[in-house]
Amino acid sequence: MTFELTCPICQRTFTAEHGSAKYCSDRCRDIAKQRTQKAWRKAHPNYHKEWKEKNPGYYLEYARAYRKAQKEREEAINKLIKKENRND
Repeated sequence: MTFELTCPICQRTFTAEHGSAKYCSDRCRDIAKQRTQKAWRKAHPNYHKEWKEKNPGYYLEYARAYRKAQKEREEAINKLIKKENRND
């Protein structure tokens, strides 16, 4: 089943395979996304600054957890390499 729809960005009529399609192309979808993001940023100008003030340790904890996970992966890889070298 196909649907005849009108793109809200460029006003072109297009045929879609799904009724939930909104945009005629990736370009129009990207334009709509940019407009939505711009409107959100305009409505919430200090969101990121306020969030960082409310969560001061978040980035430090994230970085600490990331480094720990990287170290564990590295140790596991080194362990496998040593095991392979012993078997050779």
